[in-house]
Amino acid sequence: MSVAQPLELSFCSVSTTDTGCRKAASFFYYPLPMHVRLAKSFTFEAAHFLPCFPDGHKCRRMHGHSFKVEIIVEGTLDPVKGYLVDYGDLKRALSPLHDALDHRCLNEIEGLSNPTSEMLAAWIWQRLKPTLPMLSEVVVCETCTSRCEFRGEARARST
Repeated sequence: MSVAQPLELSFCSVSTTDTGCRKAASFFYYPLPMHVRLAKSFTFEAAHFLPCFPDGHKCRRMHGHSFKVEIIVEGTLDPVKGYLVDYGDLKRALSPLHDALDHRCLNEIEGLSNPTSEMLAAWIWQRLKPTLPMLSEVVVCETCTSRCEFRGEARARST
């Protein structure tokens, strides 16, 4: 059995070399290419009611949650930089969404008249995907035991 020879990765530094990067002194080895998934989470408080639920159902009444949203990006690691994307860039992309959702009645937000976890995940996806092309998943946790995992448009399954 042959074993892949590990390659040395490099990392970015504050050095002023031509590329802005320099080789690390044996800090980490991994055979390239390296496919990774990164996650960034944010939380917000919001109220909603679910108008499509039957009369008398508890979710039909106005109620609130401490939502947790996780966005996942994935791709092939840049071997020169040593990272896929800056977490700060993800935070900046999420900031307007957090501001739009936090301490709001979700039903009053355009596009969320029926703000189920599924619809909220799709709403977030639609707003992030144009600026985060590596977006692969949006997870909306409505409670600590209930979540929706959205991975984009439905794809036909072969039978």
